[in-house]
Amino acid sequence: MIFIYLLQLFMLKFGDFIFDSQQQRLLTTQNTQVEIEPKLIALLEFFITHPEQLISRQTLLETVWANTLVTDNAINKLVGNLRKALNDDPKQPKYIQTVPKRGYRFICTISEYKTSPANEESMVNDRQDNEAANFNLYNQLLVIFLGLFLLTAIWLVFKQNDNDKLAYSVALTREQGLEFSPRMHPDQNHLFYLRARNVSDDVELWVKNVHTASVNRLSLPHPISEIIAVTEQDTQSELIYLDKGQGRCHVYKARLNYQQGEGFSVADETMLFNCHDKRVKDIVYHTQKNVIYYTAQPENFWPNHIYAYDLNKNEHVLLNQPAPKGWGFHHLDVSPDGEKLLVMSTGSDHKTQLLSFNLISHQVTAGKQFDRPVYEAIWAHDSEQIFYYSSSPMQKIIRSDFGGDNGRAVVNVSERLSKRLNRIADGHSLLFSTEQDDYNLRLLSGDATRSLHNSAVFDSYPALFHQSDDYLFSSNRSGEMQVYFADSHRGQSKILTQFTSSYALSNMAISPDDKQVLLVIDNDVFAVPLHKLKSQQPLDVLSDEKAIFTSDVPVIAVDWLTNDMVAITAVKNAKPNLHIRNLAGERIDLPQGEWAYGLSDNTQMGKVYLIEQGSHRLHQVKLNITSNNHHIEPTSLTLPHEFYWAKVDNQHLYYMNAEGESEYLHKVSINSEKSLTKMKVNAFSSYDVKQGKVMISDKASRSGDIHRTYH
Repeated sequence: MIFIYLLQLFMLKFGDFIFDSQQQRLLTTQNTQVEIEPKLIALLEFFITHPEQLISRQTLLETVWANTLVTDNAINKLVGNLRKALNDDPKQPKYIQTVPKRGYRFICTISEYKTSPANEESMVNDRQDNEAANFNLYNQLLVIFLGLFLLTAIWLVFKQNDNDKLAYSVALTREQGLEFSPRMHPDQNHLFYLRARNVSDDVELWVKNVHTASVNRLSLPHPISEIIAVTEQDTQSELIYLDKGQGRCHVYKARLNYQQGEGFSVADETMLFNCHDKRVKDIVYHTQKNVIYYTAQPENFWPNHIYAYDLNKNEHVLLNQPAPKGWGFHHLDVSPDGEKLLVMSTGSDHKTQLLSFNLISHQVTAGKQFDRPVYEAIWAHDSEQIFYYSSSPMQKIIRSDFGGDNGRAVVNVSERLSKRLNRIADGHSLLFSTEQDDYNLRLLSGDATRSLHNSAVFDSYPALFHQSDDYLFSSNRSGEMQVYFADSHRGQSKILTQFTSSYALSNMAISPDDKQVLLVIDNDVFAVPLHKLKSQQPLDVLSDEKAIFTSDVPVIAVDWLTNDMVAITAVKNAKPNLHIRNLAGERIDLPQGEWAYGLSDNTQMGKVYLIEQGSHRLHQVKLNITSNNHHIEPTSLTLPHEFYWAKVDNQHLYYMNAEGESEYLHKVSINSEKSLTKMKVNAFSSYDVKQGKVMISDKASRSGDIHRTYH
C-alpha cells in the first residue's frame, strides 16, 4: 500500500518540515530539530503516511493509540499541539484539515527528501563519531544481513501471483455531495458515475477521464437511479441503467456517442423492460451472455426472488431456485465467466448465507456463512474466490475462498464502505464507493422543528416516553448499533446496551405506563423492563430475556395496545399478518377478519385500531380478552396502497408514503377524515409521536467518493 512505500523512504519533506522516519524526529528545512513528544511523532507519522485520506477519530484510536485509553478531548488536544508545532492555522490549514463531524485529512504535498552532501553532513553529525572510512565488523555483518533480507523479500514478492499482492486505493472523485454507482468503461479511461449534490437533489450522470481529470455530464431522457453496465462493441459504447421511483421501474439501454475533446453524449435509447410490478433490490449484467439478472420482491413484499432477462430473446424468466426464506435472495453478482451467480440469502435471524447458483447445471452450492446481514459480495476476477466487506466498525474489503477460508484484507479505509463493489477488467483491480450518511433526530411541534442531540452517524428508531419528555433511540455512534437514553432537560444521552453480538435492531416502542420497552431484534420481539435498561450496568446480552414473539419471517411493525398487550406485524407469503401477544408471550385471539396492523391511541386508553389486509381500511375495536367477544366498527379512513409506519395519537392517524421521488409524513383526523398536514422528509428511517409532537429520524446529509484499487 502507499503508506508502506512512504515508510520505506527515511526522509519525507512536507511544507517547511522534514520527517526522519528512521530517527523518529521532526526537522525544519534548515535542519533544525523540532522538539515534540513521542505521541505527536506517532500522530504525525500516521498523518503523513496516509495523505489526502479522511481519518476518523476511531481510526486514530485503533492505530496510533491501540490498547491505550485516549479520550475525545485528548485527541483534540494532541491534534492541536501538533498543529502548534507545525505553525498550522486550523481556520486556514496548510497541513491538517478538520472535516466536521468526520475526522481529519492531511492535505500537504509529501515528497522524498534527498539531501545534498553538505546537508547530509550536518544532519548526521550526531552519528559521525561512530562511523569510519571503512565498515567495521558490526557494519559488515549488518550489511550482509540486510542484503539477505532484501533478497528474500524480493524473492517473496516475485513468488506471489498478482492476485495475492496487497492493494492500495486512490480516490477518483472528491466533489461535494455523494458520488456512487461507479462503472469503468471497457477502455479503462472513463469512469461513469452518479452524483447527488445534496440530500434532496436529483441524481446526475457524470463521466470522468481518469487520466486527464476532465469531466462531462450526460443528459438522459429519464431519471437514473443506478448504472447497471457500460459496454463497448465494435467501437459503439452503450449504457444500461435503472430508473426506479414511486410507481415506476424501467430498465433502459442508451447508445452513446464519443467526440474527442467533448466527451460522451447520448445518441438514442430504448426501454428494455418494465419492472413496476416488482420491487427491484439488486441488478447486474453479463456482457457476453447479454443477460440481465436481478433480485426483486414480487408484489412489493418479501421474500425476494431471482429473475433473468435475455436481451437477445427479449424474454423474462424466473430462475429455478430453492424456496426463499426470510428476506429471500436479496443481492447477487454474476461471475466473469458467466457460469454462476453469487447470491446473498438472509434468513429471519438476520444472518446471510452465500450461495452459488450454477447457470448451466442449476446446482446450488452453499458458501460462506455470516453472523450478520451482508449486502455486498462479488466474485473475484478468477470466478472462484470472492470479495466482501468486513463487519463494522472496520471498513475493509476482504478476499477469500467461496467458503470463507484463506480470507485476507485487500483494502482498509477510514470511511464507511457502500455498495456498489465492481471489478475492473484488468484482472485484479476494484472500483468501490464510500459513503457517510448523517441520520439525525428532529422534534416537530406545530410549525417548529428542533434538532436534537445528534452525532454524525445513524441515530434512529426514537421511542418517546409518555410521562416525561425523555426518549430512547438507537445509534451506531459507538460502533455497533446500541440503545441510548436521552434526558431532554439536561441535554445528555446515556448508553443503555453494550451488545457484543451483531444484533439487528429494527424497532422500539415504550409502554403507556413507561415501564417496559419493546425491542425488535433479529425478528424476535423482547419486552424489557425499563428499570433494568436504565440500571448502572448496560445490558450486554439478551439471553436472560424471554422473547414474547419469535418469527422466521420479517417483523415490520410493533405497538402497545395496553400496558400488557402488544400488536406485532410479520410478513409471510407476501402478506402482513397481525399477531397479538401478552407479556408472557401468550397468544390473544383476534377479532374475526384478516388484519395487517394493530395500533393504539395512548392519549385515550382503551382505543385500539386495526388495519385490514388488502383494503387497508381502518377499524376501531374494543377488545374483550375474557370472552373474546370483540366489538369492531369500521371508520371512514382507508390508507393508500403503499403506506408504511402507521401510528395513532390524539385521534389522529399518522403514516408514511412515497410520491414520485419524495417521501411524506401524513397526519389525518380519524373523526373527520380531513388531511391536516403533509410533511416532506429526506430518506426516512423512523418516527414516534406523542400528544401531537413528532420525533423523526431522517437523513440530514450525505457525502461519499469513488475509489479504485492498485497493486
